[in-house]
Amino acid sequence: MKRQKGFTLIELLVVIAIIAILATLVLIALDGARDSARDADRKGAISQIRSAAELYAADNSGSYSGMTLGGIGAPTTVQGSTVSIGTPSASGFCASIPLSDGTIWCTDSSLKVGAATGACTTTACPGF
Repeated sequence: MKRQKGFTLIELLVVIAIIAILATLVLIALDGARDSARDADRKGAISQIRSAAELYAADNSGSYSGMTLGGIGAPTTVQGSTVSIGTPSASGFCASIPLSDGTIWCTDSSLKVGAATGACTTTACPGF
């Protein structure tokens, strides 16, 4: 007797199950990559805010008073998170945005950019 060529139902189900498991693992890995990309965008926005704030101060005799996010052309939200800015004083400012892991990334008038341990104050970010 000749044996027919082809796959059995069990073989096909095993292959489908393996593909489903691999697809699940890829989707889990991509979720972490999405969070990392979102946070990188948020960190980049804070760096741009710092640069724009320095330009604002240079145009206003070294004072940050009256500076707003809209006034310096900065976004108020980035990747779904709201950018917070402390009330700028003549000598300083502070802007922050929360990251996916719950930490806060901020910048201040001392030209520092980095993760803060708490909320920003009006003149500096704590935690540096």
